[in-house]
Amino acid sequence: MNRLIQKANELLKNGGFEYAFCGGQALDLFLGYESRIHGDIDVCAFWNDRNRIIQYMQAQGFHVYEMLGGGRARRITDISGQLPEKKNIFCYRDGCPLIKTYPPDEDGCCWMEFFHVGQTRLDFIEFLFNDRTSDAFVYARNRNITLDIGDAVLFRDSVPYLAPELCLLYKSTDTEREGYRQDFDLAYQAMNSSRQKWLRNALITAYPDGHKWLDRGKKDQLLLRPVTDDDLPEVIRTWPSDHQPVSEEEARGAISCMRASHEKNTKGCIWHLCLAVCRADAPETIMGWCGLDGRRSHTEPEIFILLDEEYRNRGYGTQCVKELLRIAVEDFDLQSVHGGCGRDNIASGRIMEKGGMVQYGAEDNGDPLFRFTVKERN
Repeated sequence: MNRLIQKANELLKNGGFEYAFCGGQALDLFLGYESRIHGDIDVCAFWNDRNRIIQYMQAQGFHVYEMLGGGRARRITDISGQLPEKKNIFCYRDGCPLIKTYPPDEDGCCWMEFFHVGQTRLDFIEFLFNDRTSDAFVYARNRNITLDIGDAVLFRDSVPYLAPELCLLYKSTDTEREGYRQDFDLAYQAMNSSRQKWLRNALITAYPDGHKWLDRGKKDQLLLRPVTDDDLPEVIRTWPSDHQPVSEEEARGAISCMRASHEKNTKGCIWHLCLAVCRADAPETIMGWCGLDGRRSHTEPEIFILLDEEYRNRGYGTQCVKELLRIAVEDFDLQSVHGGCGRDNIASGRIMEKGGMVQYGAEDNGDPLFRFTVKERN
């Protein structure tokens, strides 16, 4: 975890108010790794805690400003002297390189500049305020959009963070901003189907005329399916054989072999399950292959994924892992699934972990071993 976030959490947890890290830092907490450099620390809070937060941050040696928009801000020295229309606030300590404020005008407001140099010290925190009911988070830009509070605030190692679907919803207002497309691509693919569905419905509500992420989400959704005789040209083109097309005879043999293996698979027992990987909006194009190999153990098959090179590093592997684990549990009543990769194949290991598997050991040569169990899933 980002050490800066750990320090910020140590500072805030004694404040006596609810909070959750949001923005890019929250997406990193969800993903479990630092996906990119983030400009500052954003914290989601609730309006009823605003005065308590101001006083607490002042007591910690921070200057507190309310944001007015258009590059203007106003310093808060006394909570009784705030503007009637309350805004989000930012807090910084002397010497912070991220912010520069100019002398105030007669109305007490000042111009400010923010420098996107990346935060390295705990000298700046921005608080973004929202409403909540007793059991739901209320989206600030459209009160018709809500999310159960237990789903809205998640935790990693006791650090609270805003759920990825809410973070992406806030980022949806500026899809061209640097890093936001990457944020969407990584987080959306790592989200489970219920979170993806909530985000799609929220985007439809927030943008009734359409939004580019709605189309992108649909385009990136995968379909794992058995092959049929109609897939013969695609099997010839994509079937693994030194990355070269196979003959029609070999392709027909592969289809026949897959079909025979599928017929052997029963509840609690996998012989071999091989599925074509396709995009939901282009089910006729095979992007690669994935499945469950039960030759080592019929009750704990080994997961495998073989994607064509052009489809790698785009989140499809994680989707495959998640769907294969779902198939293993829900369709075949399996209790566990095994996985492995070369010790230098960091990407494959990360895909299995993001998909829900846990590394439990390694081969004698150092190749990591992964396992998924129903108990861990619950």
